[in-house]
Amino acid sequence: MRYSGNSAWIGGSSTTTAERMLDMVCERTPVLDRILAELGEVTLSGYLSSLLTEPRSPWQDRGDLVDAVAQYASPLLGSDVAGRVADELRRSPVALTANHHGVDYFAQSVQGTLLFALSKCQGSNSPPAIPIFACGNIPMNNLTYPLGMLFYAAGSSQLEAGPRKVPIFPDRHKRTMVSRAPGYDAAMIQRAIKRIDGLACQGEVGPEVADRARKLLAAEYAAPPVMSLESYSDQAVVLSHRLWKLCFAEPDAAPDVVVLELERLVA
Repeated sequence: MRYSGNSAWIGGSSTTTAERMLDMVCERTPVLDRILAELGEVTLSGYLSSLLTEPRSPWQDRGDLVDAVAQYASPLLGSDVAGRVADELRRSPVALTANHHGVDYFAQSVQGTLLFALSKCQGSNSPPAIPIFACGNIPMNNLTYPLGMLFYAAGSSQLEAGPRKVPIFPDRHKRTMVSRAPGYDAAMIQRAIKRIDGLACQGEVGPEVADRARKLLAAEYAAPPVMSLESYSDQAVVLSHRLWKLCFAEPDAAPDVVVLELERLVA
């Protein structure tokens, strides 16, 4: 079955829930309706590859940016990852700049990172290091919630209320810019684990999700290479790299993600 635009489906009328939902989205989002009408037969990988066109020649030598990325990433992620993300920018000078800085649980930007990584992996002989330049000049309680973790409901009853927020930082940091936030400490991690325990006891978070969150906090957030960093911005760079790998069944075969604070990189 193939979408051809304006609610017309090849092989019959729209009958399934997914098709009706897509019809509703296309009615409200003309650009999506147009893309599906024009490129509905193209694979997702093919469509993503078409977006990464070679940029025009810059006014400033790109080498300056590549050097800055390598210098920023190396002390946090190691020289190997820093070298590979620099190589990727030389090969394909395109970076994702739609993200907010901080450990990312926000569904829209997580999906965007996955799609961007897929586009970067096309035609690559080995898993690349994916460059993401994230905005740090945002408060800790912004929509993506760098203040803590977001838990999305598995059922439909809580979907309208949005994701459940579990803070790691105390409330006094909610207006702090991510780029200026201090690093979290062990006491904050323990308080977050207790909050998750409470939500699990109340049935607001499922036992599997709660167990996974506790393990992430204990094994990843509290890992010495992360806890030793003084700023949350630096902690987020390392944590984003560590947690990304856990999304895949074969972590060693997955690309690396290198999330760097945009403002610091520009400076």
